[in-house]
Amino acid sequence: MEMTRVDSKALAADVTKALDLMSQVEALVVKWLVVLNDEERAALPRPPIRFQTEVAHLIAAARVRPALCAAAEFDPAAVEEDLANAAMLLEFTDKVHELHQRLVDSHLQWFAEAYVPSLALYGVAKIRAKTDGALRAILDPMKTVFADRSGKKKAAGDPASEKATPKKAPASKDSTPPTE
Repeated sequence: MEMTRVDSKALAADVTKALDLMSQVEALVVKWLVVLNDEERAALPRPPIRFQTEVAHLIAAARVRPALCAAAEFDPAAVEEDLANAAMLLEFTDKVHELHQRLVDSHLQWFAEAYVPSLALYGVAKIRAKTDGALRAILDPMKTVFADRSGKKKAAGDPASEKATPKKAPASKDSTPPTE
């Protein structure tokens, strides 16, 4: 595996600055955003994708038919405001999602780059530990971190038998696109 080398101090400085900027961004938008619990989120309808374009025709019809609006308790201005807000947040969400994906990919890349040579070192050290008790004492607790290829069957539930793969966060229900 080819190593991706970067200036870690410069990266840390930039990440610190970015975290400060993220705090500023959060402070700007948090007052406008809602927080839903799982039950509230599940109860909200998921409009079809075409709703965004087709609702304009419905709003136009409603504007010239005030009785229709009154009967449905429909406020065209409020609906247009909600659509504009949703569109604005979607643009913001797209940028945040792209940044999130780059962060996740970079973390995975660097974590794997650290793991692969460490796994090789562990393999070599494990062989040498057969004749070096002090090294064996250092390596024994690492059996659950590094793959054990000794051929011994692991008991069910033994952490050493589990794959050490990072878990992907579940997709947020509110980030899924509307359906057709």
